[in-house]
Amino acid sequence: MRIRQAPLSDDGLRVLNLKDVPRKDWERKGIYVPRPVYATKAYNTSFYQVKDSEKELFSIRQGKDDPPLRETAQLLLNAEGINREMEDQEMVAYLDEKIQRNSATGLIDLLYFAKYRPESGFKFALDGLHNATTAQPYVGLFMLNPPGDFYVYDDEPNVSKLQLNSVLDWEGPLLSPRFLDGYMTFKDIPFSKNSHLVIDIRTVNLLKHPPQFSHIGWTIVPLFTADGFVLSGVYQVPLITGEVNKRIIEEIAENDPWPYILDQIKAKKIKWLGQTSVMIRLVDGQREVNHTFIIIPHLNLGTL
Repeated sequence: MRIRQAPLSDDGLRVLNLKDVPRKDWERKGIYVPRPVYATKAYNTSFYQVKDSEKELFSIRQGKDDPPLRETAQLLLNAEGINREMEDQEMVAYLDEKIQRNSATGLIDLLYFAKYRPESGFKFALDGLHNATTAQPYVGLFMLNPPGDFYVYDDEPNVSKLQLNSVLDWEGPLLSPRFLDGYMTFKDIPFSKNSHLVIDIRTVNLLKHPPQFSHIGWTIVPLFTADGFVLSGVYQVPLITGEVNKRIIEEIAENDPWPYILDQIKAKKIKWLGQTSVMIRLVDGQREVNHTFIIIPHLNLGTL
């Protein structure tokens, strides 16, 4: 951020704008001031404190390979079947043609900024439901699978690692209830491309004593890419009808989670719960400041 005094007209009575000065004179008149080079120390960075997690990332980055541009460009050439050496000028022209920035160019995908590290873990938040089936209070349970102990063992379900979302926004929409519990952090979880969270949504009848819970629907959220990155993002995930299926919980631990669910849907062994879905956030523990706020309209359906 830069703050400068606005340029004024010669009589000092009016602030100049782009239309008042020919483009060639913008810089001379102070209409446009080029940003200073960071290395000139023009910026005050005293308010920025480097976190310990960022220091760890710096060390990791220093240990990464930093291949020359020519080597990386050669990979692009080979992918297109161009198996010959190019002179510098020809290669730059080739890259200029292939790498173009326009209105459709997205920002850098931070999903791939650093590989998952178990000691940093990941954070998960179940933020709410959309198109709920009934206007009753809801709770959300979620658990890592594998092991999925709570659902696999009927005789002695293990609740020690079962997480509960129960802080409802009582002023929120009845059929799009929101949970205010926020992030739950998971650490020291070994990487597995099949790892996922099971989400179990239930209603609570508070008119009963004790309160009566009813199964509404469930779903799963894959955690990692096949090459070891957390699937960080904000997602809307459809619910599956009824109670969590024990057979699927056992089998899915040995399969690619989401394709397996789609196969079960196609085989009509399970079915979607109409248009009902859950809103969730998932973020790598190394990205402390990302997806901090609930932004329901900003949804990433890439996993689906």
